[in-house]
Amino acid sequence: MQTHDEVMALLAKHGFDLPRATVEALARPALQLVPSRVEPDSHPIGATMLSCYADVPPDFDWPEFDDEPMMPLAQISLAEVAALDWLGDALPSTGWLVFFMPLEDLPYALDKEDAEKFKVAYFDAPVESLVRRNGIEDAPEIPFCRVDMVPSLHLPHPSDGVLGEALGLPDDYDEEAWDAAMDEVRGHTPGHWLFGHPHPIQSHVRAAAMAAAVKLLDRAGVDLQDKAAAREAEKLWQLLLQLDEDEEPDGPKYVFEDDGRAHFMIHQDDLKRHDFSGVWMHVEFC
Repeated sequence: MQTHDEVMALLAKHGFDLPRATVEALARPALQLVPSRVEPDSHPIGATMLSCYADVPPDFDWPEFDDEPMMPLAQISLAEVAALDWLGDALPSTGWLVFFMPLEDLPYALDKEDAEKFKVAYFDAPVESLVRRNGIEDAPEIPFCRVDMVPSLHLPHPSDGVLGEALGLPDDYDEEAWDAAMDEVRGHTPGHWLFGHPHPIQSHVRAAAMAAAVKLLDRAGVDLQDKAAAREAEKLWQLLLQLDEDEEPDGPKYVFEDDGRAHFMIHQDDLKRHDFSGVWMHVEFC
């Protein structure tokens, strides 16, 4: 398991001398999702996977958008997560999370309709009752990938709003050196991970999720005109899952527009209740 000392050593190697208090305050545990392609028939029912399939109960209500079934992107076995004992009790210790989105018309978190374009399903059932489905007649050729989950510690990206500012880096910090340091902290694994911090491309992902929830999901309690209050509210949004564009030989062949990335964000209050109905998906691209 990665330690704060190891993270600080890797930062120093790339020229960043952050105070220990800063690293300890901002570092969050994450599970890197490292895919490797396998044949679907060889993968156990209920195991974590990145693919266009999901193992669901027979009566599962498959999510749709615009009268068309959505496509699964990732299935997370929460028993596998709990067995690693890295994320504490942040997630249920049994059951599954399955992340869905449409085949086309990606959600960019810009209008009310975007709230209908993704779904995070949580269910708990006997594994022997699950059935492997894709729910789509003409599913795209997304390779079927098993997943190794690798514990790591993440720091926020310097451009990620309030928490990024808390790193205390100068405006002219070396972006390439920072990215190289974080890549080494993550063990040079692909950009898919559970928890940790989002890696934004252009926008402040946390702030975007917070604003979308207030404007589009009618989430009360935040006055977006009050800048100080909005900045505090931004901190309450946690990355649940990040999926990166991945056309590596052993990867799932995800494509989110042009070098895009998908972030599933959850409010910390919802997370404490294990309520995944208010998750917000935000897709960015170059």
